[in-house]
Formats: sequence, structure tokens, C-alpha cells
Amino acid sequence: MVVVFLDSGFEAQAPEERLRVYAELQDAAARAGLAGSVAAIWQDARKCTRFIAQPQQHRFFQVTNFAQLRAQISEIPLAVETDKKR
Repeated sequence: MVVVFLDSGFEAQAPEERLRVYAELQDAAARAGLAGSVAAIWQDARKCTRFIAQPQQHRFFQVTNFAQLRAQISEIPLAVETDKKR
């Protein structure tokens, strides 16, 4: 599983934009040769954990603390261009 931590400002994006960025993250992970599915997580303004993930992963992210997830990071940078309007 590839877990991508996003800035809390991601919450302000429209749902369609969030899904578009999530699809880009999935593509970037595949191009990088990373196996497994992608989960995108962030905290909202109230510090609640928000996420986009495959349905079978939802329960895990619903019960896991954001700080616990951050503590498990192994950093592998992925290049994702989120604005293709250049």
C-alpha cells in the first residue's frame, strides 16, 4: 500500500478535484513501480483524518490515528504534476 500524506488545504478542494488528484497519485505510483493500491490522507481544519482509498481499506483508515500513520513513513518521493494547464 502506498500512503500519500496531503496538506490540510486539500480539504478545500472540490470533491471532483480531489478524485482527479487521487487518480494522478495512482498513476504516479504505478509509473514509479510501486506495488499495491494508493491511499491519500490529510487532516481537515478540526484535525480529523480524511482519506481517499479503495473500499476494502476504509475500515483501516477510519480507526487509525493520523499521527500513527505519520510515524510509519518511509519516504519515497513521487513527482506528481497537479496543474497541467501550463
